[in-house]
Amino acid sequence: MSVRPQFSTEERQFLVASYERNNEKPKKYDTVIAEFSIKFPDQRVPDKKTIYRLVKKWYKDHTVHNVNKGRSGRKPTVNTIENQQRVRAQLDAEAALPADAPNSSTANRNDLGISPASFTRIVKTIGYKPYKISKVPSLMPTHKEERIRFSNWLLSRSEDDLKHTVFSDESYFTLTGCFNKQNTRKYGLKRSKGGSGKPATAVWPENKFPRKLMVFLDDGGVGSVNV
Repeated sequence: MSVRPQFSTEERQFLVASYERNNEKPKKYDTVIAEFSIKFPDQRVPDKKTIYRLVKKWYKDHTVHNVNKGRSGRKPTVNTIENQQRVRAQLDAEAALPADAPNSSTANRNDLGISPASFTRIVKTIGYKPYKISKVPSLMPTHKEERIRFSNWLLSRSEDDLKHTVFSDESYFTLTGCFNKQNTRKYGLKRSKGGSGKPATAVWPENKFPRKLMVFLDDGGVGSVNV
């Protein structure tokens, strides 16, 4: 079903002006319609009810433009000012928590009693955006020492040992666990909305050299295998 185009501002002004000129005539509406057809031959002809409402709007609101913008349609029941303030307060509080803390994109959404779809609409309304957690290296002073120690160990091997040594793919076993950044989001106010963008806590310090056990096969080519 196609939507019928509205009359332009020029056409509305002409209708009101034509009504004022012909207000004292017996068939004023017919005269207004006839003058409109001559002035705008390619435009649809307004009916009497349309002219009456347009003139009534002019006398009441002193304008020919639409006055229903923002006052028509179903009023929001969830995306209210109160719920927007509640969501904003929770997102700001969670932005200060560590990256691995539960956030509103998972379990805490139910704490506000808001459905996922309504929560997403409210977030867009208040100008917030979910940011993915970025993994950054967590370098410690001991990392340099461990790298030097490994390099010295490698240099201590003879050239003949290195020629007859084959290193296989290794496997690491660690006790620190694995942080999945795909399951966590941190919300922050967009820069275009006057905010600082991505929160400072939306990072996960990843230790590049954690305490872990590496298992690999070292074949020296002389009949001995070390694991």
